[in-house]
Amino acid sequence: MAQGISVRWLRKSFGRFKLDGVSAEMPRGYVTAVIGNNGAGKTSLLKCITGSYVPDSGVIEFGVPRRYGRMGVMFDECPYPPTMRVSALSKTMSRVFDDWDPDKFAKLCKAYGIDFSSKVGSLSRGRRMSLQAAVMLSHETDYLVLDEPTSGMDPEAREEFLEVLREYVSDDEHTVVISSHMTSDLEKIADQVVLMIDGKVVLCEDRISLMEDYGLVRAADSERIPKECMIGESEGGLGKAVMVKDRKRLSETIPDVEMYDASLEDIVVYHMRGRGR
Repeated sequence: MAQGISVRWLRKSFGRFKLDGVSAEMPRGYVTAVIGNNGAGKTSLLKCITGSYVPDSGVIEFGVPRRYGRMGVMFDECPYPPTMRVSALSKTMSRVFDDWDPDKFAKLCKAYGIDFSSKVGSLSRGRRMSLQAAVMLSHETDYLVLDEPTSGMDPEAREEFLEVLREYVSDDEHTVVISSHMTSDLEKIADQVVLMIDGKVVLCEDRISLMEDYGLVRAADSERIPKECMIGESEGGLGKAVMVKDRKRLSETIPDVEMYDASLEDIVVYHMRGRGR
């Protein structure tokens, strides 16, 4: 795997909360999903990567040197002036980015249902997020760093945007880091998953391997599961259930215990339960 973004032993304090020794590899050609509960540190990590925050210590390295304008960024709030018209925004961006493509921007706005004559502030939340996406995709980038990018988008726009991300990394030369509470979206596109809880990285694994390794068993069968394989207990569609890891080995050693697939959302919830949250 070629290096995309490498984060090592990153620390950043925000009063009572801190990023505490965060380390993660985010390879080039991958969509890396950063997941976790509210307040886990996902946005803080992404802002350190983009340079919005300066870490107290630690290292962030880029496989392709981070150059001005070559990182596309989307955050939860639209940064453009609410009184600015979309047409004026395009002209402004042409002065910001040497490689700005106004035709592509206009095409994306049309696809996302954004009227060129509209003021930014008059757009719905979903349209404002789509506007950020249109800006980000209308100039050349090496990296995309996205915080809740599909928030407020309608299902059709969301699917189109996810497809754009798939295509973006398909040449193995680009890197996407995305955080979202919509874990169902991440299950469709993520190549790698970084789980954060309380400012720490709990796991950083290939998504397919992760989904194969973790599973759910009914609580009634949990007494037969080795303690070191148990992640946490919670209540959901199966009633009371326990999340386990090393699923393949457990299936071989106790084949009569039925195991069920776990979603990314399950993995977040059960890890939190296992830590008394």
